[in-house]
Amino acid sequence: MVNLSSFLGGAASGAVVTILIKAVDDYSKEFSKGQKTISGFSKTSTIAIGAVTTAVGAFAISSTRAALAMQPIEAGFKNLVKNSDEFLVSLQKSTGGTVNNFDLMLQSNRALMLGLKQDSLPDFFKNAAIVGAAMGRTTSQAIEDISLGIGRQSKLILDNLGIIINADTVYENYAKSVRKTVKNLSDQEKQIAFTNAAMKALNERAEQLGGKIAPNLNTEIARLTASWDNFKVSIGQLIIPQLSQELEELNTQISFVKTGWNFLNKVIFDGVGITQAWTEVTKESTKQIEAETKAI
Repeated sequence: MVNLSSFLGGAASGAVVTILIKAVDDYSKEFSKGQKTISGFSKTSTIAIGAVTTAVGAFAISSTRAALAMQPIEAGFKNLVKNSDEFLVSLQKSTGGTVNNFDLMLQSNRALMLGLKQDSLPDFFKNAAIVGAAMGRTTSQAIEDISLGIGRQSKLILDNLGIIINADTVYENYAKSVRKTVKNLSDQEKQIAFTNAAMKALNERAEQLGGKIAPNLNTEIARLTASWDNFKVSIGQLIIPQLSQELEELNTQISFVKTGWNFLNKVIFDGVGITQAWTEVTKESTKQIEAETKAI
């Protein structure tokens, strides 16, 4: 006779085992999914970290290059301009912060070397920004073109920016003002006459266009770009001293390697004794160091 309770007990036990097996199987599947998720997250994190590291490295290189490019431009600016730091601030204000410091100094250097006066540059830069925007040029492009047009007394270059000048009339009027004929005007006098006329025409055109740098989206983007460019240079200027030190150490290491190679070369290939070879190599290295020191 079958024991009903035993039968039920066995059936129940079997059911429990089945449920446990199913639970373990389901858990294993979920655990496997979790492992894949974690693995995927790990891979994603690794890729992300690698991307960030690459971006930081690229930014450091770009910043260092920008700072290195700035050095000769800044040196020239300080040599050409009186009270260069204060004057740079005045240029930043006149252009509404839409031009980075590199371009402000570069264009100032060009303008001054082409004969423009320092005290005329703030208004010149502001008006160039206004006229340039109307002609689809950046402030830097407009300043460069106008400076070049004035320096070369080129009517064509200025015409392209809407600055119309009749050079013959300009020379005639200036000649009358100094009681000379046009033929008797010197090259310097002609340059002065042309510069004055160009500046006047630029001022008039800028006034016609509102006399102010327009507060629009393009202006805000230009300001943001200029600020970012200046930030990059400032970061590069922090990197350069450390980089210079590391390069100096590297040059020293290369010098030691070169000395060692010369020593081995003399001993192995030239058949020179060790003491003599070391003496000769040391003398050569000392002479090279002294020559490099004098060059500095």
